[in-house]
Amino acid sequence: MRVIAALLLLGAAVETVGTTQESIILAGSGTTNPSRFFWKWMDVLTKRMKIPAKMSYRAVGSGQGMDDFPNVDFACGDIPYSGSESVVHAPFALGTISVFVNIAGVSSIKLSPCTLAKIYSLEITDWNDPEITSLNPELEDKLAAQAGKGISVARRTKGSSSTYGLTQYMATTCSASWTEGATFIMSVTGDTMTLVQGSGGMTKHIVSQENSIGYLDSGHGIANGLTEVSLQTKDAEGDVVGYHISSDATKSAAWDDIAIPDAAGDWSSFSLQGRPWPAWPITMVSYFYIHPDLSAMGDTAFLFKAFAETILSEEGQKDMETNYGFVKLSDEFHTKSIEALDSLTMPTGDPFTFETSTADDSTDDKVISVKRYPKPFDTESVLTNIA
Repeated sequence: MRVIAALLLLGAAVETVGTTQESIILAGSGTTNPSRFFWKWMDVLTKRMKIPAKMSYRAVGSGQGMDDFPNVDFACGDIPYSGSESVVHAPFALGTISVFVNIAGVSSIKLSPCTLAKIYSLEITDWNDPEITSLNPELEDKLAAQAGKGISVARRTKGSSSTYGLTQYMATTCSASWTEGATFIMSVTGDTMTLVQGSGGMTKHIVSQENSIGYLDSGHGIANGLTEVSLQTKDAEGDVVGYHISSDATKSAAWDDIAIPDAAGDWSSFSLQGRPWPAWPITMVSYFYIHPDLSAMGDTAFLFKAFAETILSEEGQKDMETNYGFVKLSDEFHTKSIEALDSLTMPTGDPFTFETSTADDSTDDKVISVKRYPKPFDTESVLTNIA
């Protein structure tokens, strides 16, 4: 079981034992945020398929995913693709980015955009700084106990959409204190700045380091019991509403009255960032980056489409929201994504189809059947068992 679980952590699916039929191979790369969710459903699909398949997804960050896109079957990112390849965008999830801290005795804390920017530019280096204590007078004694201990600031070492989301937030709300602009990789360095890899590395740093601060997708941080920072929110006129955590926000407010581009349209300036409260100020769209012409990929093209359809299905979207902390797509986003998949140039041949009831009884090679594997396994228990 340890071998199988380790393969799952790499995103690899287990080939059916005892068959001599050649496996269909599908390889993807990109944002780390949905990786555990993807690995789970890649495994589920291989168990529901008659034809053996091997699917993998490298959780390397959105920036690296864009770099990898020319050489992989598909890639994913939490911002629109900005590379040189032709691309079709298919949104599959909405997510929020939050800031988290580990301060002894502190279960909630408020930070303004400029205070946060000064922490990340290493201008503020102590939790007992007057700018922080003035926002949190109820924490005066607890913050005073941390005087002189410094702030352990964590940032991602590779290109990351989470970094892009945070830096875009700081750049648009306090450009005087955050001068790097919106970027995949922060350039600031110093003795109190720690570079970490992926959401897992960020979580590990915050959990293990007292007086630390970091950022990652809200669901991941909340699931790991981290203390979320209350960020300043503003209304449509730019007036301060108050300080909130991500769970206070109204999900639909992020996409109300916003025009969504077509699949092959110009997504370069599309963003849900900075929408007025009750939208969360750092909201990201997670996309499949897809090659428009898949005609040379053979059955790999049909397998990718089946995987994407599974992620967009009612079963996939419900699991993503319930168990992985994402927000399922609105009806309009979902329609755009289905149109994106329908726009692809596919190879000649039969696509995969789905058998969704255990009452069905098809033995066709291209049928993905729930009858072969009715209930997905618990990813978290597998990850825990090999930790």
